Amino acid sequence: MLHLISVPQLLEDTKAQKEFEKAYQDFREDFWLPFSTDINEIFTTYSVPQDDFLPVFSFLYHHKFLIPILLEAPKPIKDIFSEVALSLTLDHDPEGKFEELCIVIRIRGEAEEVVDLLSKLDKAWFLKTLPKTRNQLNVTIEVQEEQH
Repeated sequence: MLHLISVPQLLEDTKAQKEFEKAYQDFREDFWLPFSTDINEIFTTYSVPQDDFLPVFSFLYHHKFLIPILLEAPKPIKDIFSEVALSLTLDHDPEGKFEELCIVIRIRGEAEEVVDLLSKLDKAWFLKTLPKTRNQLNVTIEVQEEQH
């Protein structure tokens, strides 16, 4: 089961706040000031598994260039996929050589149809955006088969 946490939940959870403060003491406040609205929009638009929230937050801190891409992504995704849920996760190489942020598109449908839609998204948006991601962002799909 996937447990999700939102920024408002984090702000209400004192244990999470203390864990966040301890883990990210070195974050400079001045970094977040210009991005605070953008960060809030990202964590409102995308759900993040509770266990990934702090690592995703840290990843964005170290890869600030992804922020505008994440803000731009929902429109082309929804233009092609229509009704979807979006989330962010970190994908770790088992050998520890790299990690990347993943936009996960959760959608109901037939697997073949959804793969075709992903191909359309690649052609319409992601392949053009890929150089700006510096190989730090990927888009994946999570297909939930339609019940008959």
